[in-house]
Amino acid sequence: MIRPSVRAAVALAALVGALLPATTLAGGPQDSNPESLTRVGSKVFFVAFDAVNGTQLRVTDGTTEGTKLVEVIGAGDASVRCMTAWKGSLWFNARDDAHGAELWRSQGTAATTERVADIGLDEIGGDPCGFTAVGDHLYFTAYEEATGYELWRTTSAGVVERVKDIDPGSASSRPRSMQNLKGTLIFFAETASGGLEPYRSNGTEAGTVRIKDIAPGSDSGAQIDPDLERKGAAVAGGRVVFQGYDATAGRELWATDGTRKGTVRLTDTIPGIDGSNPQGFTTLGSKVIFRAYSAAGTEPWVTDGTKGGTIRLKDIEPGSSGSAADQLTRAGSFVYFRATTLASGTDLYRTNGTPAGTKRVKNLPANADFSSLTAVGSTVWFAGDTDAAGLEAWISDGTSAGTKMVVNADSFGDGTRATWPFAAKAGTVVVFPASDGTHGMELWAATPSGTNAAMLANIAGAPDN
Repeated sequence: MIRPSVRAAVALAALVGALLPATTLAGGPQDSNPESLTRVGSKVFFVAFDAVNGTQLRVTDGTTEGTKLVEVIGAGDASVRCMTAWKGSLWFNARDDAHGAELWRSQGTAATTERVADIGLDEIGGDPCGFTAVGDHLYFTAYEEATGYELWRTTSAGVVERVKDIDPGSASSRPRSMQNLKGTLIFFAETASGGLEPYRSNGTEAGTVRIKDIAPGSDSGAQIDPDLERKGAAVAGGRVVFQGYDATAGRELWATDGTRKGTVRLTDTIPGIDGSNPQGFTTLGSKVIFRAYSAAGTEPWVTDGTKGGTIRLKDIEPGSSGSAADQLTRAGSFVYFRATTLASGTDLYRTNGTPAGTKRVKNLPANADFSSLTAVGSTVWFAGDTDAAGLEAWISDGTSAGTKMVVNADSFGDGTRATWPFAAKAGTVVVFPASDGTHGMELWAATPSGTNAAMLANIAGAPDN
């Protein structure tokens, strides 16, 4: 029986077609667990499970009929990850039985889905990831047995080459947090003799060089947490900002313009070796919003890539405890984030990069929490957890009235799952994961304003879709 909240979604149901029947396994409904939602043009690629094909790449145009299996890449599990849109195609890492994890691309049909290169030449594969576009090339890190994980690139035609074996031999330099700085690739790589430091590349072996040895010897002058690599650096004006380390100031904010002379420490927020531990770098126009620790605790900061233009935006939780600002996500002209105060608990905030423009969006219910903030146009979608409804899909347009639960999909339990990216626009709707308690965790859709939510496809119950 379809719950009343789903029946009420007749407008969207008319758009996407009749809801598909449930398939129930012993112990409850089967989950397809859609995740890794990645928009390419007007379509959204994602990864989902069904009992026949396993976990595979799928695509949707925002309609039930247009939600399809792209291709069965590997028996049981294609291990699709590191998905990125570039030049009208999805580029991604996928594993098949013969080649291991390699570089693939797709335009959403079996005919346009192909393995681009066999980099690894063994059962491990090249395991490409960290895709970043600069000029006519897509840069990434990939593995070969002889060289380890090093810097690679491809053209849109699929001409793939290793740029340089930065740490010679089988050791890996593991390039990470790649940034496009005015047509030059800035990234961070590690060697046994030099630690993790900033590098630049023009795409040639000779033009791929270390910018500066911030911490001389084998110590690492760049501090990029592997779990936070996606936001380990960002472009602020004409510089890339990142967390650096030296023996004088500890972990502080650094910036580089790609030259040795132009690679400098911007702050010494906590005098001495302790450091402010800046993280979560998020570009907003010519500025970067980030979180850092000071005498006021961990709060939101902003930088334009200069010492004078680096300030704390707001002391949200007065005193030394800080608001623990995190989940920084740009949507439209604002960066949204999560912050916590003793008086109000955890709430949604936003900033336009100025102290006056750093404000709480909405006072959420007591004990509320949220995660997986994802930009969809000028709105943010996220998984919100409240005592009244459990974990459900939420949306915010930056106003208190426009910050709301999209749907209470399951009145008796959690109606969504915290996965990033949480949502994406496909055609005229926004798709996201949800469960109504009768079906498993499936792909749902709502209007861009967060209304008329309904299940779009029962993938686990209809594996041919």
